[in-house]
Amino acid sequence: MATGATAMRGWARTWQRLLRGRLAPSFMPGRWSFLAAAGVALLLLLGVAVLVTAVDPHNLYPWGAHPKLGEEKLMGAAQSQVLNVVTDGDFDGLLIGASSAHQFEGPDLSRYLDGVTRGYALTYNGAAPRDLDVIMRRVAETPGLKRAVLSYDLSYMAPASVAQPGFPLALYDDTPFNDLGALGPSTLRLSWRLLRGQSYWDRRWDMTAYRKYMAEVYARSRSPKVVKLYKGFIADQKPRIDAPTTLTCADFTANNEIAAFARRLNQRGVRLDIVIPPYSYVAYYDLSRPERVQRVRGQPALAALLQARRCMIAAVAPYPNTRVHGFDLDAGLTDDLANYWDATHLYGSARGIEMLKAINRGDHVLTRQSFEPYARELRRRVSAYHYYNSKVVP
Repeated sequence: MATGATAMRGWARTWQRLLRGRLAPSFMPGRWSFLAAAGVALLLLLGVAVLVTAVDPHNLYPWGAHPKLGEEKLMGAAQSQVLNVVTDGDFDGLLIGASSAHQFEGPDLSRYLDGVTRGYALTYNGAAPRDLDVIMRRVAETPGLKRAVLSYDLSYMAPASVAQPGFPLALYDDTPFNDLGALGPSTLRLSWRLLRGQSYWDRRWDMTAYRKYMAEVYARSRSPKVVKLYKGFIADQKPRIDAPTTLTCADFTANNEIAAFARRLNQRGVRLDIVIPPYSYVAYYDLSRPERVQRVRGQPALAALLQARRCMIAAVAPYPNTRVHGFDLDAGLTDDLANYWDATHLYGSARGIEMLKAINRGDHVLTRQSFEPYARELRRRVSAYHYYNSKVVP
């Protein structure tokens, strides 16, 4: 008994010395300030998590602010963050695409596509098949959707399993437990704005600086240096520009995602228009260069892209509500680099408007029956192409 009492007194003295900090030099220096800081940080993180979850700026849960967006395009990663807001039923016309669909604007969908009263363009740089599949699934479930437009660009050359590194896949999977890990600084800013009754907007969404930058890039595209570069690789690649590809439809696994998208929309009676981006004829030479050829699976670009399109058209052919449009043979468009800021990207929204009008009329439609004549003519034109920019003095 005495031994137990002695031990208890010893532990009490040790604890008192610890509290007075006498053991601080040998027992976790600065432990109390560290513990206090860690406790405050933990409380702050908990508070942020509670705030974000309660306000729900990304419309992930049944509760929350249920934010609304306008039709104007947003900058950068915002497009992947607002997917649930866009597909909540406020828009009856939606467009999906990567950077080669930037010529399309949300308000133009409602102006030029019959049946669309509010449109939104879900376009972002560096899109990849896996994240595009997430977007297609959400779009296919959108309440009140009447029309959808899909840009069939270089993204679908990659295998279906490839995802954009920065895309927040965790926001759109089947579990809510990893949602917070996928959120960024804009989430907190949006939550704070919504909590204060302000509009659903983040300063980093503003496209003004980007549009100014693109205007500068477009101006540089006509510089003697760029003109010389284009002429150089056109000459280098011309002997093999029409070389065949060894790729088959089995290699384009992302086409299966598009077929599933077409099937879902067809079941709902929603019209789907698939647009093959009208790359300039220079693009086929550019993408055949050694430093760029991996974008087309290491194959001759012209043949590989034509094969991908051929297989995609076959994949969606069973769905009568789906039409495929190709503008590659549009005279004055694809052969004139004045319409582009680089080899693959149209500049400005004017061409996008013309394309939407043509889509609405049912022009430039490609089917399994019309594809081979289209492919032969495109091969002929690309093979015979020489550099041309109507805004560059020869």
